[in-house]
Amino acid sequence: MLVGYRKIHEPILKWNWVPGEIIYIQSDTSLYYPWKVKFTNNEHSSLLVVPEKAFVLIEGIDYINRHAKLQMGIIFKGEIDAEQLLHEALDYAFNKLKLNRIYGYLMLDNRGGREILVSKGFTNEGCIPKELYWDNKIRDREIWSILKKEWVKSI
Repeated sequence: MLVGYRKIHEPILKWNWVPGEIIYIQSDTSLYYPWKVKFTNNEHSSLLVVPEKAFVLIEGIDYINRHAKLQMGIIFKGEIDAEQLLHEALDYAFNKLKLNRIYGYLMLDNRGGREILVSKGFTNEGCIPKELYWDNKIRDREIWSILKKEWVKSI
């Protein structure tokens, strides 16, 4: 499902994504927010795509301490299996990049994302109050993470 990013895939990054959300499924109900996924090709980030449907951004890769932040964006719910996409992203992060810990952020009202993270073995590390302005509201966000050993147990 995932392929390496090429310039032809750039339109996938132009949608209305929540900044840094570990799992975000695009909905037609969100208000416009002028934010685009920013990607600079370097050794500290990796971008994979499902052409015209989804992306996975692994950024801030720390090869010494072996951790990175994960962001997933899916354009149309139902066309992409979010659990399978997350599985492939974690497989890439843990087995190809040789990372030990993946983390990311999740808005409190992202119930579907929370269920997927729990099913894959992620742990809620805490809440950041009033962390993000989205849809004319200041929102709290949670920090979620998973270690490679926890992911392997959930397979």
